[in-house]
Amino acid sequence: MVASVAFVHLKALALAFVALLLSGCAERLTHQQLASLSQLEAFVCSSQTAIYALPPPDPPRQPTTTPITTSTGKTDQTATFFTGLAIAVITGLDRGTRLQNAKERAERLSQALKTFNFRSDLVDAARVELAKVTAVKIDVQPAIVTDNCWEAMTAAIYAPSASSALLFVTVSYFVASNGDRVGFAADAQIFPRPNVGPAIYGRTFEYDFFYDSRRDVRDAFRGAGLALFGKLAADLNRP
Repeated sequence: MVASVAFVHLKALALAFVALLLSGCAERLTHQQLASLSQLEAFVCSSQTAIYALPPPDPPRQPTTTPITTSTGKTDQTATFFTGLAIAVITGLDRGTRLQNAKERAERLSQALKTFNFRSDLVDAARVELAKVTAVKIDVQPAIVTDNCWEAMTAAIYAPSASSALLFVTVSYFVASNGDRVGFAADAQIFPRPNVGPAIYGRTFEYDFFYDSRRDVRDAFRGAGLALFGKLAADLNRP
């Protein structure tokens, strides 16, 4: 929790500043642009506990119930009504069941996350994969105890550094609405130094895997981290 009013104001200013930075137009970088940066200082941020069940998507529009006719050829309004009601109830029950399954699996994953340091594993994955970027040296910083990169950004922007640019990667994760897949998203932005302006690079990378309660959670999450940073490295290495 926030300890003082002053800190609340400071954090609000920091968030406003970061929002201003992110409002710029971020594009992909060429090898020449990356090489001109000489060195990137990378920060990896993620929550250690916040895994959520996404709300189920709206069900597809049901076709109009075919009218049920009597032996005389007239529409049986009562039978037609109850048939349509039954379809709606079954659809609602199915949606509720899928959401409940997702919530239960998200809770099990949240409990498993308490047994290992996911942030540290993400930093390890970043170091392994980003070392494969050939156009620029990327120095991945130690794991930061924060759920997002805002605090890291506001601190790093003004801290003395030999790097010519800052790379921030925020990783989030969730359980799909039917509960059978775990999804990850990594938002990556690069900001130039020393005159920090709008992001010069901005990309989002996604990865998901089939949920299997028999699989070791840490192993699965490590694999997700390697996959995400592998995609980022490949994007930075592209022709």
